[in-house]
Amino acid sequence: MLVGANNFHYAYASIRDEGANCPVLIYVSTAEVDALCAFRTLKMMLKSDHVAFSAYPVSEYDELQRLGAEIPDDGLQRAIVLINCGGTEDVRAVMGLRKGARAYVFDSHRPLDLVNVSADNQDVLVMRDDKEGEESFPEPHSDDSDSDDSSDDDEGPESPRTRRVRRQERARDRAAYYARGSFYGRASGIIMHDIAYKLNKDRLENYLPLWLAVVSMTDQYLHQRLSHEMYTSCVMELATRVSAMSNADQPMTRYLEDGTVVNAFSERRLQYNEEFRFMLLRHWTLYDSMLHSNYVATALQTWTERGRANLNSLFAHVGISLDVAKQKYKHMEPEKMKQFEERLEQYGSSHGLDNVKFWSFQYSHGYSVKVCAADVVYGATALLEGLGESGEGDGSAADNFWRAAQALSLGNWEEMESGIGHAIRLQQAVMRQGSVALSSSAHIRTTGSLRCYNLLDHGSPADVKLFTHPLSLLKLALFIQDALRLTRNRIRPLVVIGPSSEDDSFALIVGVTAKPNTDDTSGGNFFTYSFKLAAERINARFKHGSFEASIIQVAKRDLGQFIEALSDIDAERLARLRASAD
Repeated sequence: MLVGANNFHYAYASIRDEGANCPVLIYVSTAEVDALCAFRTLKMMLKSDHVAFSAYPVSEYDELQRLGAEIPDDGLQRAIVLINCGGTEDVRAVMGLRKGARAYVFDSHRPLDLVNVSADNQDVLVMRDDKEGEESFPEPHSDDSDSDDSSDDDEGPESPRTRRVRRQERARDRAAYYARGSFYGRASGIIMHDIAYKLNKDRLENYLPLWLAVVSMTDQYLHQRLSHEMYTSCVMELATRVSAMSNADQPMTRYLEDGTVVNAFSERRLQYNEEFRFMLLRHWTLYDSMLHSNYVATALQTWTERGRANLNSLFAHVGISLDVAKQKYKHMEPEKMKQFEERLEQYGSSHGLDNVKFWSFQYSHGYSVKVCAADVVYGATALLEGLGESGEGDGSAADNFWRAAQALSLGNWEEMESGIGHAIRLQQAVMRQGSVALSSSAHIRTTGSLRCYNLLDHGSPADVKLFTHPLSLLKLALFIQDALRLTRNRIRPLVVIGPSSEDDSFALIVGVTAKPNTDDTSGGNFFTYSFKLAAERINARFKHGSFEASIIQVAKRDLGQFIEALSDIDAERLARLRASAD
């Protein structure tokens, strides 16, 4: 059953009340920072209400099903919270919900499972914000609704032909609903903050729920799960709440007795400001931050000699020597920083860099911690990926989740700095391997309407091991696709193949469409369903249980046939689109 924004806080009240007699069970996805933020806010609220809970990080539906089977069948009223998991599958079937148990689903993945959102399903409550817009949910498949004996015609029984037509119409509606592919709704971290705000719990731990909402929103934006228009709307909404903070008007500087101006101590302060589209600028050199940012790399095509020469030319025009640009940005003289910013506005467009800034938020605490939301997203994501000093995945997904959760509170800044260091190393690998893919047309193979890049065949062995996590491989796929949009006349869906961390005989595969994966309800990532269909069509060995359904693992021996089948399925999809257009 759907729960709208006006009733979110009532859903939390039910969780709290049911938790008074039996600990709340929380199952949270390990796949993205948004889930981490939502969990952290829920944890604060439950602790403030003295509600006991147990949390289980989960990475796939098989794991969720196994944990669901372990829930006691004792008839107690029990609240089960699912964060960024469960929304796209029948929760009652996956979890095996027992009598007395009720599931509360906070999941930004779309489309939602029709059984979950059915008004008759009182065991599953799905949070959906009205800001996502109106959406029509077809009637779910059931033996009752699709039987020959069923009829909602008050004027009398229907003819067999009429019943058959109605069944076919319902089946077509369901097929069209799911055929849109995967897309994204409002971030779970923002929904959780909305609840905290409604219940006057947004000031917990010095407005930490508000900062976590900012990070959730930024996570969606940086990973192309949120359109620029919706991002702008969310930024303005959260900026209003930031400006209402009790310390919003406190001065940033203070005067000593001798008149010296010094920075004032900031106690967990949030600021609404513009940020450069340069990756981890505060933690890198200006030159490397620009060279390794997706925005600059794709705009200037820095994988080519001409592109790098264009970047060097830009530094010359703004009056920043390469020696200065290649020192740590935070050590640059303030006058040089100001000069760079002013002249970049003047010369950036002529070098292909328009809109070099975007509106975001900055967090500061004390005298040493000053970080923007994007930095935290990159750092926490690297920790979720489990990238260690060796460059290989360290620990289990659950271990990585708890490590990222500790860093996200910013009480352990050293942990976040470690994550940022890992993010820098991964981004360098993304640029290296992306450059390899883009430097030769032979590396990216075209099969029918699809493009395919096999990292196992063309990647550097030293870098390939960094792409065993779906998030890492997705970063590479998004960068290559962004570059292809600017350099190729025809944009095609892209499939990128990398190594599996679970089994050497399998390959990890991600798919991105011709347009970014955003919150567009009219059409999302069709690989969600074509991946599984292609694997089943050729009887391949595969694993397709991730909460992010545009990811699959396929046996290496079946890769060739799999790509061919995938191309055939996409050709069929395009034929249907052309037929419907006519």
